[in-house]
Amino acid sequence: MRTMLLEPGLAVAVSKNQQLWINRVLRMGFYMRPRSEIRDNLNFSAPNPEKINRITQNSQIWFFLNPATDVEMKITLQDSRVWGGEAGVKSGNASSYDDRGVYFANGDNANSRAETSVREAWLRYTNIGVTGLGVQVGRQVLAYGDQRMLGGANWNVTGLSFDGLVVKLDTRYFASDAILVRGTSKDSGTNGITSETSVYDDSYLAGFYNTLKPGMVVVDVYGLGLFRHLSPESIVGTTALSSSQQQSNLYTFGARVTNRTAANKLPVGSKWDITLEAAFQAGNAPDVYFTNTAGNVVSNSRTYKGKFFFAQTGYKVLDEMRVGAHVYYSPGTTDRTSGSLDTFQTLPGPRFGGFPYLNVFNGISENMGMKNIFAPAVSVSYENKLLGEFILTYLYENKATTQDAWYAISGAANSSATTNSAARVSTEDAANTGAVALGRNVFQELDLVYLKQFSAYVSLWVGIGYLHAGDAVRLARGADFKADAFMSFIQITGLI
Repeated sequence: MRTMLLEPGLAVAVSKNQQLWINRVLRMGFYMRPRSEIRDNLNFSAPNPEKINRITQNSQIWFFLNPATDVEMKITLQDSRVWGGEAGVKSGNASSYDDRGVYFANGDNANSRAETSVREAWLRYTNIGVTGLGVQVGRQVLAYGDQRMLGGANWNVTGLSFDGLVVKLDTRYFASDAILVRGTSKDSGTNGITSETSVYDDSYLAGFYNTLKPGMVVVDVYGLGLFRHLSPESIVGTTALSSSQQQSNLYTFGARVTNRTAANKLPVGSKWDITLEAAFQAGNAPDVYFTNTAGNVVSNSRTYKGKFFFAQTGYKVLDEMRVGAHVYYSPGTTDRTSGSLDTFQTLPGPRFGGFPYLNVFNGISENMGMKNIFAPAVSVSYENKLLGEFILTYLYENKATTQDAWYAISGAANSSATTNSAARVSTEDAANTGAVALGRNVFQELDLVYLKQFSAYVSLWVGIGYLHAGDAVRLARGADFKADAFMSFIQITGLI
């Protein structure tokens, strides 16, 4: 069920469903998720607020075949669309555009308003000569840990998948995946490797994800390489730029440790959870072009030197209530014209955590990514079998490095050459001349999410969020500034 966004209760019910098995060899499944969103002024601009109202839908039909003990196959057909056709999700730089447009194939910048595709088509052999050794080949979804580095990105309408192979070794105390895949999209950003450009040709992801399972904790250790051809980057305001493609090799090394040892959940009877994750990056980045103090356009070659840290803890004060806290920290680049790119580069489709710890999403507004971020948060969740689950989260979203940008969830920088631009802006002077006052707090966000499973196969989600922008946006906007923003959604999930 890696292609679907499901709360644990619904996932368990469907996994135990025996109705759609045919001779214990073929299992069919159906999934549908219509979702309505209202997004108001998430760019914090008084004259040019973003007002986006839309209904999206993700529908899937899948077939799982288990013809022999050590052989499995799965095909998932998926339809993703925006209701009404012509009201597609927008993508671009204008104030009314949605910064998540890079994730949508059915945007206003595309010829099609809908996408029907093969989300999965894979074959898996297990116990090849050695117990626990196997290989999975074909189109597949990658999901590891809390999916901060690699995930299915099922929170958006299309999600991600990859073409390639994964060699798997899974034993009682140790598991290891060797990965070699390509993204499945070249131009729209959906179902593939996303970046800040539209170039996805020759993009490969390769590496290892290892898991140690000693008993009381789970330890993940990973090394992942992302190999792409990208255009050089131009600091905003630079007029001349080479369009030649350059090879970018991004290497991410990290580790994650958690005491959630029961399929990424706390064992029965445990009350306290803790998760820590850290990652470091190296490799060569595309050149940066900028205008120097003499007014000439020059360039610097750069290397990746990003760092990322995450810590989370929570305690069940009652069987139904958990109080938790978490923090993201990932410093940015002080001088973006230098030869060092210190801003952490997100890997394909980060999901910002998973169930049953929905509070580790970086806010339901999805208005800030994992680049250049210092974001502490606290949450309270209460679950009642009759009433459903309520999750209240407060997030304090800051730029870790004031000179760097505020980055959208897509990875794109919210920056502009002028302080009064109608485009989405950050507070740094993009040419690094120090002409613009700097701020640190981007916004505060308060979210309330309600989840209710009405039957074994249907659930309802409702969320509402209030955002209040801080000095980082206020100093950038000047007279155009409006601090208050809102986001709400309602979705129905049906699965059998």
